[in-house]
Amino acid sequence: MGKVLLVLLLLLSGCATQKPAAKKVKIEFREIGDSLRVNYSIMVSKDGKKSYAVSGRALGIGDKIEKAFTEGSVIVINFNAEGVKKLGEVTEGLIGGRMAIIVNGELVAAPVIKEKITGGMVMIAGAFTEAEAKEIADGINAQNMKK
Repeated sequence: MGKVLLVLLLLLSGCATQKPAAKKVKIEFREIGDSLRVNYSIMVSKDGKKSYAVSGRALGIGDKIEKAFTEGSVIVINFNAEGVKKLGEVTEGLIGGRMAIIVNGELVAAPVIKEKITGGMVMIAGAFTEAEAKEIADGINAQNMKK
C-alpha cells in the first residue's frame, strides 16, 4: 500500500514524468582555408568523406544564438540582434569560401558562403537524423539559457 501511494504521489506531482534536462551543446562557426596555415588544423567531416583546413579561432557568432529548433532533420538557428549583425559581417567576408560549423568538437557542416547572410537565420541540413537534430537544437537552447 505504501509503495502504491508513493507512485501515485510522484505521478500527481509530475516528478515521474519530467524529462531529463537537455545536454548542453557547444556550437562554433570557424573559417575554412584553402590550405593549412598558422592556427589552422585539419578536421574531417562527420561522414568521414572530406577534410578541411579549419581555423582555430571561432568567428564570434556561436554565443549570439537566440533560439534553435528543427524542421525534420534540419537544424534551424536564429540569432539575436547582435548575432544578426555579426553573421552578416562574417559571411560577407567569407563569400566564395567555406565556413565550418562545429558541434561539440565535430565538424558537422562546411557550407560554401554564396552571399552575405542578412536574415539572421542559418539552416544546417543533411548531417543528422531527426532525433540527432532535435537533441542538438535542444542542447543549443540549454547552453543559451545559462547566459
